Amino acid sequence: MVIRNVWTRLSRKQLLVLYPFTVGLINTLAFLAVYFAVEPHFDWTHFADSNFLRLEYLQDKVTLDSSPLVLLTAVGAGLLFVVLRSAIRAPFFRAIVGLGYPKAPAGWGELARLSMLYLLIYVVVVIVPYSFPVDGAAFAWVSLVAFLIAITFLYADYALVFEQLSPVAAIRRSIDVLSRSLLPSLFIYFTALLAWWALQALYQGYFDGDGGVFILLPLSFLLLDAVITMVVDAFLIFLYFDRARS
Repeated sequence: MVIRNVWTRLSRKQLLVLYPFTVGLINTLAFLAVYFAVEPHFDWTHFADSNFLRLEYLQDKVTLDSSPLVLLTAVGAGLLFVVLRSAIRAPFFRAIVGLGYPKAPAGWGELARLSMLYLLIYVVVVIVPYSFPVDGAAFAWVSLVAFLIAITFLYADYALVFEQLSPVAAIRRSIDVLSRSLLPSLFIYFTALLAWWALQALYQGYFDGDGGVFILLPLSFLLLDAVITMVVDAFLIFLYFDRARS
């Protein structure tokens, strides 16, 4: 049932990929703002390489010792990205299950709640682990804990949007749905991680090369990343509805 629903939806609504692709573009623009605040001069190839490994770049360049301009830019760009991502993800979820292509969240309350949820997820899954050196043992252990916690958030944003729950209630709902769909959920989750790892490994050689980076290279990376995101969200959303009713 879930596979048939996913195939039916994706085969008929190819424009769904524009939602996650737009999120990827906004993420790149947010990083660009930080890059301009850090670097004295703009170099396209260096920017493209840094954006490809943006977490390592931000960990190295944005610290508590950075200038107030850099810190304020990083925080402001991060918060703005979280809000805009929420504004796109909510209608994206509804586009997957509905007939049209919604352009905005259901309301300001939903946008605020989803933004708070994503901010919490970013703090736990990204900011806390990357506050430790990536080559140290602490980073490995904290990342493992964050990885396990991230699994409990798997259905939280869907529950928040489709059931209009608070962030805390959405996390509880996610854990409840996860407990009733553990094996298929983990299969989708780890398959998605494998796909993203393969995509990262495929493009790593191009960005590490000695030559320049053609602009279509990062755009193609964003597009393939968006396709993976679209497929994963479609599977998880239809699985969410299937198990939430059981």
